[in-house]
Amino acid sequence: CLAQGRIHADLKTQMGTPISSNIFDILEPYGVSIEENLVADAICGNITVLQTAGFLRFNSAMRYPYFPQIRKFSDHEMVRGLEQVHIFFPSEIVYGSEDSTRVVQPLFHTSERSAVVRGFFNLNPIQNAQLTSLDQPGKVVGIYTTTTPDSVGGSTSQLVLVSSSDFMVDDSGGRVPENNIFVMNAVDMMIGDSDLVALRSREITTRPLQVLDDGSKTTWKTLNILLPALLVIGYGLFQWRLEVSRTKRLEELYG
Repeated sequence: CLAQGRIHADLKTQMGTPISSNIFDILEPYGVSIEENLVADAICGNITVLQTAGFLRFNSAMRYPYFPQIRKFSDHEMVRGLEQVHIFFPSEIVYGSEDSTRVVQPLFHTSERSAVVRGFFNLNPIQNAQLTSLDQPGKVVGIYTTTTPDSVGGSTSQLVLVSSSDFMVDDSGGRVPENNIFVMNAVDMMIGDSDLVALRSREITTRPLQVLDDGSKTTWKTLNILLPALLVIGYGLFQWRLEVSRTKRLEELYG
């Protein structure tokens, strides 16, 4: 199980630099590679930013597309039952076609409101032009692949790859319960013990809110504004009709 991105992100300098390492060579036999880019997603976590207003300085949380919240999973048993995982500064995973010795199965993607940043990596969360256009299809950021040598009797090799170096780091992705569940699922699947995966999925209690498109948001906002007013008007009319009916009955009795 490998968690490795292609870009080193330094939030102190707010810059990203490509990682040069021979660790990427181990991916070649599996037919996968990690692109030298960063994937951004509109469905994302927050980052704490120090802001200044006059003489005041305060911390505020704001959405940060380089922290995608993954909610789009494949039907593979390893991720069945998962509702989300959190990744940080991921890169896009690409892979070639399958053949008799290789099977590649994407595990999860970013949403349909994604973007890929290449070349210059500006990590500033405020007024960052690289993060304004999030309209690309989802990108693969988690994958499971197996390869079997051509020779008879060769053992099958397995690889679970997440393209985020901070996915399992204690002070980052390791603090996210869903990430830990995914890692445990991956280990169990690779050693051939899928029963624990099915049991573990029952423990998941996170229920992320459904993300609506702009048209649906406008519709619900309009309903939230108009519906209470209509209910008040309807209740007033109902009370008015009751009062009119009561007045008529009194006039008939004592008129």
